[in-house]
Order: sequence, then C-alpha cells, then structure tokens
Amino acid sequence: MQRTGWTGVVLSVVMMALCSRAGIAQDASQDSSKDEEIQDLKRRLELLEKAQETRDSVTPGAAITADPVDEKWYDKVHVGGGIRTEYRAEEVPTGPGTHRKYTSDFNLDNARLYVGGKINEWLSATLDADFAAPGASVLDAIAQARFSNELNVYMGRLLPATDRSNFDGPFYLSSWDFPFLSDSFNNSSSSNVGDRDTGMTIWGDVDHFKYWVGVYEGNAHGGPNARIGDRLLYAARVQYDFFDTENGYYLQSTYYGDKRILAVGLVANYQGSAAATTANPKPSGNVCVDVLWEDKVGPGVATVEADYYYFGRHGFGALQETGVSPLDTGAGVGTLVSVAYLLHGQVGWGQFQPVIRYQAYNDATSGVARNVLDTSIVRWDLGVNYVMVGHNARLSLVYTRTDVDGRAFGGVVLGTQFQF
Repeated sequence: MQRTGWTGVVLSVVMMALCSRAGIAQDASQDSSKDEEIQDLKRRLELLEKAQETRDSVTPGAAITADPVDEKWYDKVHVGGGIRTEYRAEEVPTGPGTHRKYTSDFNLDNARLYVGGKINEWLSATLDADFAAPGASVLDAIAQARFSNELNVYMGRLLPATDRSNFDGPFYLSSWDFPFLSDSFNNSSSSNVGDRDTGMTIWGDVDHFKYWVGVYEGNAHGGPNARIGDRLLYAARVQYDFFDTENGYYLQSTYYGDKRILAVGLVANYQGSAAATTANPKPSGNVCVDVLWEDKVGPGVATVEADYYYFGRHGFGALQETGVSPLDTGAGVGTLVSVAYLLHGQVGWGQFQPVIRYQAYNDATSGVARNVLDTSIVRWDLGVNYVMVGHNARLSLVYTRTDVDGRAFGGVVLGTQFQF
C-alpha cells in the first residue's frame, strides 16, 4: 500500500507540473501535446507499477514471464543476414598425363538469414537458414537456456563443441576460404549445412576460462550403426584467454585490433562405429589444439593463428568419408598457420589487411589407420582483405595454390562479404 501511495503522489506531482505548463501556454496545439505527454506518463507509470507487483508476487528464483514496461514483439526478436559471394578462376586437378582444365565462375557461397528471439530473462531461441547450400536449408534451430554466464544449455541443430575455425564460421575468419582441415574435424552428417549437428551443448564463461561439452548425432551414414546399435558423437572443448576474454558461444579468428588476444583451446570428439563397413565398423576420434594471438605491433595489428589436428578416423578414406569439402581427410595429422597484419590508417572506406595461410595434411601410415587412397594435401592462401566495417563489410582478393599427391593447381578469388 505504501508503494502504491507513493506512485500516486509521483503521478499527481508530474500531472500538476505539466498542467501548470499547459496553462501558461495559450496555443491549442501545445495543449494537445501536453495532454498526450500526460497520458503517456500515466500509462508508463501504471505499467511500471504492474511490473513491480508481478516481481513482488513471484517466488524467489522462479521465472518471470512478463517483461517490464511496454513489451513489444520487436523488442524481443532480432533479425539479420549475411551474404558471401565470389568470383573464382582456378585450375582443376586432373589425372597424370591429361590436359589442365580451368574454371571461371561467379558463386554464391552463403546467403544466410539470422533470427533470434528472447522469451524471458533466461530462455531464448535461434532459427537461422542458409539459402545457398543448395536451396533453403536449416542452419541453426536452437532452444537456449541461460542460467548464468557460467552455465548455458543449448539443444537442437547447432555447432557442436569444435575447433576455432568452425566456431568462427565462414564470416569470421581472417582468410576467405573455409579451411579444409576444419571442415574435416566434425563427424556430423554431410546432409547438415555448415558442419552443424543435432544434439545438446552445455557451455559457459568462467572469468578467463571457457568450456563447451556436448553429445550429438554424429555420422549416421552407412551400415555400422544399423548393425550394432546407434552410436552418438561426444565432444568437448576447453579454452583459456590470457588477455581479453572472448565471451559467448562463437569465436573469431581476428578482432581487427578491438581485443588483445592470447587464447589457447583444446578440443576432442569421439564416436564409436562411425565409419568403414558393416562387417568391420571403425571408431573415429579427433583432437585439435588451436592458439590465437592478436596485438598491436608497430602502427598496425598483428594476428597469428596456429592449429594442430589429429584425425583418428580409422576406416575413413577418400571414398568413404563424410565431409563436404573435396579436399577432405581420412586418418592422419594436419597443421594450419595463419599470419595477418592490419595496416594502420584508413584508405577510402577501410583498411588493408594482408593475410597468408598455410595448411598441410599428412596421410596416416600405420596399418590400422591407413586410408584407402593417399590424400596428403598442402595448400597456400596469399591475399589481402579490405576491411570496411569489421566482419560486416569486407572485400578479399586471394591467390591459392594446392598440392595434392604431387599435382599442383592454383586459382584466384575475389570475394565480397556483407552482414547486417
């Protein structure tokens, strides 16, 4: 009762003050405007009072289902999108003794629509789609529960606990092309877009420490699961940020100097009976260690990323593996090193960032893990980004060279990336 009384006093004082001002002014339009202000203030005070009454009546710790003050759907729903399109001219790898072939194409790499909605203080949902892979496909469909910064639960179609490049996605890399080593890391079904999988992740930010742990469908292709029962994919990642923290579920491979980063991550996944044949099913276990360092060096910003991959994908080979990249891997080890430098000073709308990236995959040689075909690969990417609005507006020009089993082929890519 005391709270209600004070609200009435405040409302009376506000109304008297506005009425006094309205009485002084003789213009009719001003009187109408003041009346509207009074009604708006009255409405907002009533909503605040109702919201406070709702909070007072809720048991401590229980969920509040009503948002305070003038709740509207567009305050809770956020819509965005992203486009990556390119021109690519490259040599096509062919067999020994054959003439080289060349392609020249415009491609739509990604056309994504992002939709996120807040249900209340703890519950939210994400629904993202990709319209270029091919046609409209579900990218993310996540039911999200946030209990605290340290404890979040995501369930649905989502990125599993994975390596840094996968947590970057194609829009937040320092290079243009998605690394084939990262594309090979998850055992998720090749029918899913963007290395997504269906399952559940528990994750959190604990000061400078981050963790993700989850269980997912994994590779459900072929006969092994049907013969000996369904086997799920288990994955976990831990990370420590020595300088600035990287908060949230996703990561980036460059912050363009907005953060001072030294982050070390370790991720592993395992699925039994993930590959090979029905008569001889094989497990798959992968491990990655990734390091990202970014800091000001001289007048610009230096970025260095180094990743080491172990693919324990016994029974996987060039004819059996399930990833979407034509440069995918079976069992073996891989190395990725990327160096970028954001030049100081704006030129036109943005800044230039030269980037060089090296990837190498060495085929396993042990008898138990030997691939059906030799798939050793070395790839270089040498390019420059023109960064206008961070990752939301960027142009990239890249020369690529790939060596597969002693055969080399190169190409040039001009890419455009916009997000809103």
